[in-house]
Amino acid sequence: MRLLRLQESQNDHKAEQDAIRAKHEREAADREWRAKELEKKKKNEETVEMLKQARRQQIDTREHYQAVQAQRERDEFQRILNNQTLKAQAEKEEDQSRHESNLRHADDIRKQIRDREQERIQKRREYFEESNRKMAAEIEHRNKLRELKVKKLEDLRRAGVPDKYTAEVARRVLDDSQKPLQPLHKK
Repeated sequence: MRLLRLQESQNDHKAEQDAIRAKHEREAADREWRAKELEKKKKNEETVEMLKQARRQQIDTREHYQAVQAQRERDEFQRILNNQTLKAQAEKEEDQSRHESNLRHADDIRKQIRDREQERIQKRREYFEESNRKMAAEIEHRNKLRELKVKKLEDLRRAGVPDKYTAEVARRVLDDSQKPLQPLHKK
């Protein structure tokens, strides 16, 4: 019995040892499982974080590309706007220059017209003045001739030429066409 008890005690001890070993093995397996789960969770978190970073980097890259593209478009728009502004300014200056040239040309033509009109008026005035001078010279010439005829008639009368001979000369001298002429009045 003692042996039996000893054997049972050894069996109990062995069972106890087996139970402790089994418990340790379960705990070790649990620890290993928890460590694997923790590592899996950690890997998942790292993967998620890596994906988040990759996504963030992708978004940043896309935003940077969009910003660069937008800047290029702004630069292109500004370049086109500057070109159009310069062209518009050049056209405006050309129009202004053409307008000023047209005004100068119109002024030149008006001046030429005025000059020609003044020249025509001057020539007409000179023509009338020349005509008046010629007429005045003609009148003066006729008056001198009449005075000369009258003087000759008086000389004939003083010389004692009878009236019957001088009457014809007097009639011609005093004829209406031989009356003293009056100069034209200038207007």
